[in-house]
Amino acid sequence: MAINITAHGPFGIGFFFPLFGIIFIFFGIVQAMYHYKNATGKDRFSIFDITESHEEGDPGTQWIRQANDELSQESKNGISNDGFRFCPYCGNSLGSDYNFCPKCGKAIS
Repeated sequence: MAINITAHGPFGIGFFFPLFGIIFIFFGIVQAMYHYKNATGKDRFSIFDITESHEEGDPGTQWIRQANDELSQESKNGISNDGFRFCPYCGNSLGSDYNFCPKCGKAIS
């Protein structure tokens, strides 16, 4: 029906807009299903923890543990960032003896 309504419109938009609407509705349904599952599931993902760790586990900890294991493996292999820091204001890498950021000029504490 929507294709029939827009079929004789200018610029040849007869098929594009109804297709966009169908895709938009499909993604909305998928997002609703994902958030419903996340809200009602046992191992919910949450940016902010509102429960204690003994009450409900955080599924994000497995990713953090895996990343820490990879970092420890890199340090065992000789890949390390020792002696380098990063500016908390602009993210520029700094040497261990820097007191000011060479990029933004702010004092490093």
